[in-house]
Amino acid sequence: MGWSSFAAVGYDGRLVTIEVDIRRGIPGMEIVGLPGSAVREARERVRIAVRNSGFLFPRDRILVNLSPADLPKSGSAYDLPIALAVLEAAGQVPSDGRERFALGELLLSGEVRPVPGIISAAAAGIAARIGDFLVPRQNLREARALEAGRICGVSSLGEAVRIVDSFISGAPIPDALPPEENRPPSGEGFDDIRGLGFLKRALEVAVAGRHHVLLFGPPGGGKTMAASRIPSVQPPLTREEALEVTRIHSLAGILPPDSGLLRERPFRIPHHSASLEGVIGGGRNLSPGEISLAHCGTLFLDEAPEFRRNILQ
Repeated sequence: MGWSSFAAVGYDGRLVTIEVDIRRGIPGMEIVGLPGSAVREARERVRIAVRNSGFLFPRDRILVNLSPADLPKSGSAYDLPIALAVLEAAGQVPSDGRERFALGELLLSGEVRPVPGIISAAAAGIAARIGDFLVPRQNLREARALEAGRICGVSSLGEAVRIVDSFISGAPIPDALPPEENRPPSGEGFDDIRGLGFLKRALEVAVAGRHHVLLFGPPGGGKTMAASRIPSVQPPLTREEALEVTRIHSLAGILPPDSGLLRERPFRIPHHSASLEGVIGGGRNLSPGEISLAHCGTLFLDEAPEFRRNILQ
């Protein structure tokens, strides 16, 4: 057993197992398993972060395998699990044979930075019956939204090693998490609009019944002003909807740090010059588009005739 991480592929993603072999030879570290450029650069980040955290980086030949080997890996979230796996293989981190999960980007100082897709990663680990998770502290509230597993936030590599020691020894683990602030609803309401009673009533009916709406008329008639106030009459997300929306926004990398579940329904306004991938989604890493980001909310196509024909179709 050892350390696992996560590869974001579509909505669900897949778990990635980190294997490390240390043998005698010319000092150096090689990463295999279809790593992207950011993953290959982890060799230098991990080496310096380990030394700056007070540990000894092995002066041997190190091979890191990211399994499954046929799945492309991208991003900097593999830094923390690779560092922990190397230290474990070198005997500087204790091991009890249990599989554990880690995700986070390392700075050269050993500090751990937040990464996208934490809630999807935690869900995949919980589905695989992994019980212990190490995530960046700024992603802790997001990961704990699932209310399952033993999830700890770390701010540095040294803190991660200390928590692993506590996992194995059974010592109590500091679990300080400040209460979530109740943020007032954002945006303006229909009460700011004078007149246009029929338009406001039509938008309220559309929101209540989840209908599509086409607004047309002369410029300056108040179409955009009224449509931009739709969030003020939308109900809050249910827990199931909040999990889905938060997961999509986390995969897209637009979830604010220290954020838990999103409570307000999304309201997306893509520009008419947006690309097909930007609106529909997809691309090399199957990133969510504006349609996915508007899930359980509203997608507002302002100046709709200006959008490219293939997008409208």
